[in-house]
Amino acid sequence: MLIDSVMMTVPRPDGAIAYVFSSVAAYERSFLEHCPLRLAVGIPETGWLDRLVRSHIERLPMPPMLWELCKNEGPHRRLMCNFYRVLSLPLPEGTLGRLVLEDDVDFAPECDLKLLETIGEIPKRIKKYALALYCSQNLMANPKRRRGPHLCDYPPGSFYGGQGLFISAALLPEMAAWVLRHGIELRDATNDLQVNHMLKAEGVRKGPARLFAVQPNIVQHIGKVTTGVGRWHCSPTFGKPWSKA
Repeated sequence: MLIDSVMMTVPRPDGAIAYVFSSVAAYERSFLEHCPLRLAVGIPETGWLDRLVRSHIERLPMPPMLWELCKNEGPHRRLMCNFYRVLSLPLPEGTLGRLVLEDDVDFAPECDLKLLETIGEIPKRIKKYALALYCSQNLMANPKRRRGPHLCDYPPGSFYGGQGLFISAALLPEMAAWVLRHGIELRDATNDLQVNHMLKAEGVRKGPARLFAVQPNIVQHIGKVTTGVGRWHCSPTFGKPWSKA
């Protein structure tokens, strides 16, 4: 297993529950068996997934201690607790990092191969990085941001939309610790802004942690009916031709 993939999910209104089924089905079409998917469920119950998801996909219910922190609060707090839980899961040995996904997405064909190809464009000296598979901006329109055939710098202050974010093994524990302190204990921002704040922080910037994006994007946002956390947005580059390196 080179990529450890975890999709965050919660029950949705009847008109949008199909997003979960669609997202999981799209993942299984676009990723090979060496990248199995797990579902991080944002509540303790998982039975509501029985009619949506095949039984071989592992479901991770919200741990009781985290559920106590968010069960009487709104969707932003619940998302933050689930995001922290996903970041803090042990990383399987030998994996390059964790791909964190939301449950209202579509994937480009051969998404796993394109992701691995783009990771290969990141200089080997950079160990701590996050790589966005989704971006609501057209970063490749600015030639100065290009760092490879499919790799662009993503200014951390403008990061928005956690539909698909790969976090390297070296950065993952630091991001988990940051989100625990600032997102869970201090409650000072949403999960998108936590990524921005962490990668702009003085201690991390000296790291050197970096934020990149895959261009064209290989994940698309399909969730026009939201869970109450964010607003509708989509990638302007998803579906554009993938150039040969």
